[in-house]
Amino acid sequence: MNYSLNSSFWQSYAGRNSRSLWQSALWILTGTAVLALASQCSIPWQPVPLTLQSATVIFLAALLGPRLAVQSVGLYLIVGACGLPVFADFSAGPQVFMGPTAGYLLGFLPAAYCAGFLFEKGAAQHWLSAWLASLAATALIFACGVAVLSLFVGLKAAVTLGIMPFIFTEALKLVLVAIFVKRSWRPV
Repeated sequence: MNYSLNSSFWQSYAGRNSRSLWQSALWILTGTAVLALASQCSIPWQPVPLTLQSATVIFLAALLGPRLAVQSVGLYLIVGACGLPVFADFSAGPQVFMGPTAGYLLGFLPAAYCAGFLFEKGAAQHWLSAWLASLAATALIFACGVAVLSLFVGLKAAVTLGIMPFIFTEALKLVLVAIFVKRSWRPV
């Protein structure tokens, strides 16, 4: 089958009728760039740095909706795997996906979908429900992260090193995201 840019295939791919394929592509690229910048806001703890990545993934889900947020995060992971230094502390390359932080990066995908889905289903109506939705999505990131980290340091150390240092900071970052979501949620 041959499709032109005006075909119903491309229109359905682009999403809502008011959004073109080009607008969607621009939002995906912008989301990828924002996530890459947020990744560099980092405190280099070992083995997992403290960054703005997880909160930014949730922010993108609120801004873009589940489909575009997943595509934006997916592009971020692809360009990082291809060698563009977009991960925390300007790291990049396929070896990152064989290291102790790989699970956190891979957890961004289900978290972006989960948060966007929950926001679309009404969690954005109140800041507390937005915070709980953000918390649930972030739990997916940490579950994936600890699962991979435990292969390197064991489960008990993975929880100690991969969750405990981040409990307060993640909760605080997610309160800020939830307030944003409540005040301005209307996915593009």
